[in-house]
Amino acid sequence: VKKIDKYEFQMCNLTSIKLPENLEEIDEAAFYRCESLETVVLPDGLKKIHNDAFSRCTKLNNVTLPESLIKIGNGAFSVCESLESIKIPDYINAALENSSDDSVNGLGTGVFDGCTALSNVTFGAAMTAIPAGFFRGTKALRKIAIPEQIIDIRNNAFGESGLYSIDLSKNTKMTTISGNVFNGCSSLYKVILPKSIERIEERAFWGNAGWKRGQSLHHNKQERARGIRHRSRRRLGPHGRSG
Repeated sequence: VKKIDKYEFQMCNLTSIKLPENLEEIDEAAFYRCESLETVVLPDGLKKIHNDAFSRCTKLNNVTLPESLIKIGNGAFSVCESLESIKIPDYINAALENSSDDSVNGLGTGVFDGCTALSNVTFGAAMTAIPAGFFRGTKALRKIAIPEQIIDIRNNAFGESGLYSIDLSKNTKMTTISGNVFNGCSSLYKVILPKSIERIEERAFWGNAGWKRGQSLHHNKQERARGIRHRSRRRLGPHGRSG
C-alpha cells in the first residue's frame, strides 16, 4: 500500500494504528474525526500528509513525524486536543503563502490549529517561516523558542495561544510582524522584537488583555519613532487564511 485514499478511515473506532512501511501518501481527511485514535505510527518513508488527514482526532497523543515528509497539508492535525508534543521534520519548510492548492508541497496553514494540549514544539532546521494559523488556539503553549533562521511568522500563527512571552531578538532578518500574529494571546506579558523590525501590521497584538497590567513590548528606538503602520483589514478564514 503506497497511498491511503480520501476519507478511507474517516470516523473510525480504531485506538491505534501502525501504517505499512511502504506507505508514501495519506490523502485528504483519511483519518478525519477518528475520535478514539490515540497512537499513530507513521513509516519512515512517508512523503505526504494531505489536508485535514488527522483533523479532529481528539484523543491522538502520540505521533512522530518522519524526516522523509515533504508535505503536511492545511489543518492536517488540527483540533487534535490531546497532542502534547511535536517535532517538525528537518527537511520541510512552509508552503507558499496563501496557497490553498493541495498539490503544493511544504507546511500548510493551521496544521496544529486548536491543539489545546500542545505545550512542547521543536522546529525543523529547514524552517524559515511559520505558516498562517499554524499554532492558533494552542492554549497550553506557554513558551516557545523561535530559531534564528525564522524570518517570517505569518498571519495569526499564534493567535489565541497561551504564550506568556516571546523573544525574537535573535531573528535579525525579520522585518515585519504580521497581522493578527499574536491576536487574542491574553496571557502574553512580554515581547522582545529584533532591531530589524520595520513594520507591525494590523491587530498583531489585538486582544492581549494583560497589556494594561504592566506587560511590556521591547523594540528599538527607530521603530518607536516610525510608529506602527497597518495594512488594509483582512477577514480570516479557516486555519488562519485571509480571504
